[in-house]
Amino acid sequence: MKHFKVACATAFCIFFSSSTCAQILECRDENGKKMFATVCPKGFTQAREVEILKPPTEPKDAGVARAKTMKKLLEKDAEYRTRVEQQAVLDGIERDKQRKIADACYEERKKLKSLLVEGPYETGKDRDGNPTFMDEQTRQEKIKALNEKLKQCPAE
Repeated sequence: MKHFKVACATAFCIFFSSSTCAQILECRDENGKKMFATVCPKGFTQAREVEILKPPTEPKDAGVARAKTMKKLLEKDAEYRTRVEQQAVLDGIERDKQRKIADACYEERKKLKSLLVEGPYETGKDRDGNPTFMDEQTRQEKIKALNEKLKQCPAE
């Protein structure tokens, strides 16, 4: 077991060492235990030679390709952020528009409610400070006009 641990550690170091050119052998004993070494120890026989693969190297133009890809990604990200900001502005404008409509509808409902109250409808004061009242025909016309406007409003 001790030889196996040493062999594995040796194989590990050799596999991951870029400057090593040593030959690695797979060695087996009579019980079939496997170990890796540069020379098979006593009691082990060589099973095969292990091929050590070199780590892949990066092509010369890989840096340029990576830079181009990064540039494209950054450009797409900038375009996306611009679209998101534009949409946020448009959404804000739409919310403001809807809020103004809702406020106008609220005011029209309030006017209609005051016109529907029984009794004379005060419209203001004359020069002497006396109240002026709306005649019934004008009142009915205003109620009808407000009802038409309120048809355009969203339900409460």
